[in-house]
Amino acid sequence: MLDVVASQTNILDCDAVTDFHYHFATCYGTAFPLRLNMARWFLNLRVHTHIRRGLVDCRNPTGCFVTMIGCEEVPMKKLILLVGLLALTSSAYAGPVNVVFGGFQSSGWPAGYPYFATFNGGPVLNVMCDDWVHGGLPGDTWQANFTNLGTANLNLLRFNQMPGALTLYDEAGWLLLQTQVAPQTEWQPINYAVWNIFYPSAPPYGDSAAWLTSAGLEAAKGFPGVNFYKVGIYTPLNQYDSNPDGPQELLSAVPEPGTFILLGSGLVGLLARKRLT
Repeated sequence: MLDVVASQTNILDCDAVTDFHYHFATCYGTAFPLRLNMARWFLNLRVHTHIRRGLVDCRNPTGCFVTMIGCEEVPMKKLILLVGLLALTSSAYAGPVNVVFGGFQSSGWPAGYPYFATFNGGPVLNVMCDDWVHGGLPGDTWQANFTNLGTANLNLLRFNQMPGALTLYDEAGWLLLQTQVAPQTEWQPINYAVWNIFYPSAPPYGDSAAWLTSAGLEAAKGFPGVNFYKVGIYTPLNQYDSNPDGPQELLSAVPEPGTFILLGSGLVGLLARKRLT
């Protein structure tokens, strides 16, 4: 059986495939803000003698919960439509999201990553501040525009007027992704390196200078193998806010949109093969 579920890092985990039983799941809206708030998808599809239909509660992007509502035959056309909708939403841009800032680690904001926040009433997520000047206190709320860094669209980002802004954001995104593989003791220096990218006068901390150098070297090589669709950026609606007490811009790891399109297209092919046999 192939079970596709969202892990704590929003990476899909797949078990072995046997006996033409397949599960497929994805989310919409607040779970993946890149997607349109559309009607909930047909999910947890099971290909055997029938396809089972369910709904995903995407209020929790780190673990989508599937509620089964019965079984039915789903024609090939519906499945192809699903894949088409997934392709459409992979490039769609959602409207503003509601941010509730949860706060910092116990040692306060200078401890850096992770900070904590919720988006559109979802669960608490780890986020990284890229904004040395602006602040925020636990419980603060604001609205933000979401940008997926993989789109390379900087129109709504806070530091988009800096020279080489795309490279700078790519360096920050690369550093964020290093928190998924670097020991936790390096997370604070990594965040200080991100702060230094957009505010060169920000103080160094620990190995932050070395991380900043590494990001520059990766940029010079063109970031080989890096998928920036895994990086989301939440920018306050007041994009160029001059008030230092205003809300900060936040980075967060997100799943890549292409994953779901590949899963959906693979499911179509498997269903077609099943019908032929």
